[in-house]
Order: sequence, then structure tokens, then C-alpha cells
Amino acid sequence: SHVDGMSRGHTSFWLVLLALPAARGTLLSRGARLARPHVSRAAARLDEGLEATLASRKNEAVGQYATLLFKLAAEGHPGIYPAAERMFHDGVRVRDLPFHVRTILEGKLPPEISASPGDDDYIEEGAAVPLAVYPAPGIWVRPAGAVPEVGAAEVARGWALADATKGPVVFRGVGSHWPAVSEWRRVGAIAEQLPFAMVRVATGPAIAFCRETHLDVKTGVVQPPSRVVAMPFAQFCRRLRQGRGGLAPLLTPAGGLGEGEQECCYMQALAPDGLMADAHVEELLAPRTGDGPTPMGRIWMCAAGVWSPAHYDAVDSLLWQAVGAKRMVLWPPRATKLLRPYPAGHALERRVQLELTGARPEEALAVEVEAQALRADLRPGDAIFFPAGWTHHTEALHEGVGEGCDEPSSSWTDGISISLGLRI
Repeated sequence: SHVDGMSRGHTSFWLVLLALPAARGTLLSRGARLARPHVSRAAARLDEGLEATLASRKNEAVGQYATLLFKLAAEGHPGIYPAAERMFHDGVRVRDLPFHVRTILEGKLPPEISASPGDDDYIEEGAAVPLAVYPAPGIWVRPAGAVPEVGAAEVARGWALADATKGPVVFRGVGSHWPAVSEWRRVGAIAEQLPFAMVRVATGPAIAFCRETHLDVKTGVVQPPSRVVAMPFAQFCRRLRQGRGGLAPLLTPAGGLGEGEQECCYMQALAPDGLMADAHVEELLAPRTGDGPTPMGRIWMCAAGVWSPAHYDAVDSLLWQAVGAKRMVLWPPRATKLLRPYPAGHALERRVQLELTGARPEEALAVEVEAQALRADLRPGDAIFFPAGWTHHTEALHEGVGEGCDEPSSSWTDGISISLGLRI
């Protein structure tokens, strides 16, 4: 993601994290739900007086974010991306900032898409246009084994297993009782907390990351497989519908990608505090991190059939499934060379070049790739930990496809996958 660079020597990023609450101190965040199970959602909502206070203090918030973002942009600091997302959570947009700040931010943040008339209709349960659903990608790999798993009551043993094997572990059902499993099935609950979000867009259901600030992308040497835009959450919901809910495609030849009816969106947004409060990941992380702070999480939301092509991360990761189902195929670092990764410094660094969908390669290579592959199916409440360097291919499944996936359907979210990802 855009925050990948933070894990490679940018130790001052943590200072930015400390600065973000200060920048929000005089503002009551949309995401600042009074947290924890004994406080009802209704009691945590802002009343009219607090909303008025929020509006009256917006100018002060704009000034604070302007100062912070200008400093981060001038330093070339990777914290600029999550800082901007925090700003979105608080109802401030780039267009609200002073001209000199907008100027220095140009090219450093994704373009903003404005709301379209009728967007809000698409977060309603009764929206007339059905969700777009895409066929499975048809990966040829038949994994030789499954990722080891532990039960919800065996969290400590799961972490011990991960440390002993230096490999991935599935924590089966660990978060099935967390509020997000039910709350996030109501898309309106997400819209309430996340009015504006970062969304990756591609011309098909394969949505691969590309470093868009890379010189080769800027000069046209490398054509990016996807682009990031910032858009209203309601419009993202609309674009999940068949025919993009009647909206024009975002990716055109002028934008560096071909226009197509299969244009897909994948939300990869910083989780607001209120949504993090619905997912009690600290319960899962406690044996590993003790009383340390819970890392920032990202909400990953897409339609069934959307998939993330194989790549590996630079830091350890945790993925928790809240709604829908996902299937992952993973390979250990010793198998990376077989998968032919792009070289260091490439715009697609840490992505692999071996095609895992479509035609099967020559048999000797296919057998070797399959022999080292592990499979994991995630259902609502399940989590998977995988260490840095483990290559992973991830698919959002049609609900009920994963073995044992028997969650009841819900009109809006039937056919949607929502996960929470953390770098730990």
C-alpha cells in the first residue's frame, strides 16, 4: 500500500502518529465513537449540539491539518497518506486547505472524486441495482497443504506456533463475537464512520498495487495495473453495483489505462476509531504485544470475485475477516524465486511475474510451486497471521464457497467481502 515505505527506515513516522491526535484535539471526530461493548451505539452517537460544535470548529481543524500536511509534504514523509485519511475522517477535504498547501500536495496524494447526485441511495438496503459479482479467477495452483489453525480459545498457542514455524497461522473463529461481524453487515454503519475513503480502481477484478509515484509510472515506462482515488464512501458503494450504478468509468485511456465495462473498485481505507472499536483485535494481539498500542488497521472491502494478485509484504501482517469469505494461497520466502518477483526498485516491487491464473505452466515448475503452497479459507470471525516475506494470492469468495462458510445472507452485504488488515 501507500504506507509500505513506513516500514523501511522511517522511524519518525511514529511522531506523526502522535501528532495526528493533536491535530484533531479541538475537533470531535466522526470516528470517535464511545467504545466498548457495554456502551450502546445509540448512546455513542453525536447529538445535535455536538454536531454543531464539529461544524463550528472545522476552520480550526483545517488550519491544523494544513500545517501538518505541509510539513509532511515538504519532508517527503510517508506519513502524509494516513494523515490525509485521518483528515477525511474528520470531514476535511484537500479542497478545503489553503492554496499553498494544495499546491505542495499536488501529485503526493490520490485525486479526489466528488459526490454525484444519487450516491447516497446506494447505501440503502433497497437499492434497485444489484451488486456486481465476478467469476473466480481460476488459479491453477493446487496447494499441497493447509495453513495450520488453532481454535478461538487457543490464541496463545497460535502465536507460539507462528514463532516456532516462522509461518502463517489461522485463528479460527477468534473474532466471531466481536461487534463488527454484525455491525459491518449494515453498510450504513460504515458510512456513518467513513464518509470518504481511499479506493483502488482497476479495469478488471485483479487489483494489484503499483507505486504510482515511481518515475517509470510517471514517465509512462510502466503502465500501472490500478490507480488509487479518494471518493465518497457512498459513491464507492454505488460503483460496486452492476454497471457502476450508472456512473462513467474512472479509468480511461487518458488516465493511463484502458476503459472497460469490468472496471472494479477495492476500498483499502484507514479504519476510523469507531470502526476499530467494533473489532476487538487487542484480544488477539495481547499474547504477542502485551499492553502495547493496537496498530492502525485498514478496511478492505470489495465485491465477490475480486482478487489481489500474488505479492509479499515487507512486515508481518494480520488479516481478520468480518463479512463474507476469502481464500488465500501462500508460499514461504524460500519459494519466492520460483514465482519470479519483480526486481528491487521496480514500480511493481514485491509483486510476482509468474502467472498463477489461466494456463498451467510446464509441469516441473507447476509441481514445485504447488508443493510449497498452503491454502487458507477465512469466514467471518477468522483471522490469519502471516510473516513478512510470505507471498500470498487472495480472493474474495461468494459467501458460502469456503468450506463451512454458513453465515446467513444479508441483502446489501451478500456478495461483499469486508476485512480488517493490520501491519504488526
